[in-house]
Amino acid sequence: MNKSLGTVPLLAACIWLATCSCESSSHERDSSQMALHSVSFESRGGPPVVAGIAILAATGKPLAGVTLTLPDGTTATSGEDGRFELVGMRPGLEGLLEARTEDGLVGTNPLLPLAGGRLEVVVRLRKPRGEQ
Repeated sequence: MNKSLGTVPLLAACIWLATCSCESSSHERDSSQMALHSVSFESRGGPPVVAGIAILAATGKPLAGVTLTLPDGTTATSGEDGRFELVGMRPGLEGLLEARTEDGLVGTNPLLPLAGGRLEVVVRLRKPRGEQ
């Protein structure tokens, strides 16, 4: 059996997420406020893991001390290299991954229902609209 066939739906979901994040609607979504870049998704079973890096949108520089929160309350804090890992979520969780710094930078990434495996994302943070 070809194991790569199991990754086709997951790859399609990642492509769909990346495409949706680029669209913009004046009342629903502002691409300057939200950006998602799916780096990879490894379907290896087990519990879902959302990992990645938090960066300053203007420079691409990694940000330490970013608090990342999922809709179920799962949280993590980015390290000195901007990397983070969220674990312990239930499969099927969906909604927004929210990111904040103590000095007011924010970022969000939409998540489709999580399956088992590891989802790698980049979260871009910036000042909230109107504070720039």
